[in-house]
Amino acid sequence: MHMNRRLLLAGMATLVALPAQASALSRAQARGTLRIAVEPDAPPFAFTQSTGGLAGYDIDVGAAIAQRLNLRPSYLAPGWQTILDGRWAAIADIAVAGVTPTSARRRRIDLPVRYGSAGVVAIAPKAAATATVQDLTAKRIAVTADTTMHAYVRDTLVLDDAARVPRRFAPGQVLTRVNDRVVMEDVAAARVDGGVVSLAEAMTAERAGLGIKILPGVLFVEPIAIAVPRGEPALSTAVRDAVEALRADGTLARLSQTWFGLDLAQ
Repeated sequence: MHMNRRLLLAGMATLVALPAQASALSRAQARGTLRIAVEPDAPPFAFTQSTGGLAGYDIDVGAAIAQRLNLRPSYLAPGWQTILDGRWAAIADIAVAGVTPTSARRRRIDLPVRYGSAGVVAIAPKAAATATVQDLTAKRIAVTADTTMHAYVRDTLVLDDAARVPRRFAPGQVLTRVNDRVVMEDVAAARVDGGVVSLAEAMTAERAGLGIKILPGVLFVEPIAIAVPRGEPALSTAVRDAVEALRADGTLARLSQTWFGLDLAQ
């Protein structure tokens, strides 16, 4: 009995002596690197260059945040759905992947600071007679799954607890794809009648010669935010302060001008 009691007390003392689990920020500082989740198939936000390296607005913003935190950036691509689900804390510290804040997403990930805005447009095959967004009514429309574009065509889009964003046309059939690049390729090949995608990505693809056309008028403009795993307040605060400093000193504006030709960071 006495021996068991001594063992129990010793075990309790050991537990008391154990340090609390380190925060994501302290672990990043110990490594010296900030692990950044990105979507690397979304030019001009992020893409793989012919030389093999990553480039784009999200890549540069991630590097600038890491520099503000005195860390080296490292990049990985866990996938869009993984980023939204928030199940990446073991492999990444933050995500710079064009995540638009919504109340549903805030239940799974922390979105402490906006780093830009993105316009969303409708597209059609370049050779099609389609001239307006309304011409896509009752047609086959492709979108990236589980995105604000997906919610838009279903007429269920609400941006961060604001009023519902009304859709300007009602598709006959909605077909989901893994990303905007695949949506645009399907539109260009006329496998679908149209699509709803990021304006910046559509402009980049159009300039590269992909057979799509952007229909007149922006459907909606959405903020995009840095994502942090839930339960990491120190990291969220550090990232928010870093991004606000980058906004204040003009870095975000300069990067936005570089990749989009206008300032989407304010």
